[in-house]
Amino acid sequence: MSTTVITDAWLEKAADGLQSDTFDFGVSFFRIGEGGWITSSGTKVSRAADPTLTNIDCIQNPSRYTVDSRWSFQKSITSAMITEVTSKSVKVQCLVDTSEANLDSSGFPPEFWELGIFDGDGTMISYTTFSRQPKDDSVALRHYITIALVRA
Repeated sequence: MSTTVITDAWLEKAADGLQSDTFDFGVSFFRIGEGGWITSSGTKVSRAADPTLTNIDCIQNPSRYTVDSRWSFQKSITSAMITEVTSKSVKVQCLVDTSEANLDSSGFPPEFWELGIFDGDGTMISYTTFSRQPKDDSVALRHYITIALVRA
């Protein structure tokens, strides 16, 4: 199970672009991290996605996590990984291939729980939390995130 939110910071930025008719999603890169979970009844479970975050949780709030649960991996998003759904929505593929992100900073296979998509200015567009995803060289992780702006 996963939850995705559009961040407050990016919504504000997008509103300015819509008002001045210069709106562009500007999707540039993603970060996948070992944060994004809480302990409930002694078991790790995914944390609710928080639209107030400006970075993935293990970077923005490192004190929430043990030292061995703070690692993250960053990768550029190419135009081939973005599909325009409408003029105000895109589907973004975030792929961590079998050759990538197989060892964390302590030399162990990471356990990912969160993913943030960022624009070229470093503003986090969307934040997603999901159930534990262990990563090693036998596993590729692929997430499809749809980012949509809807005006009320």
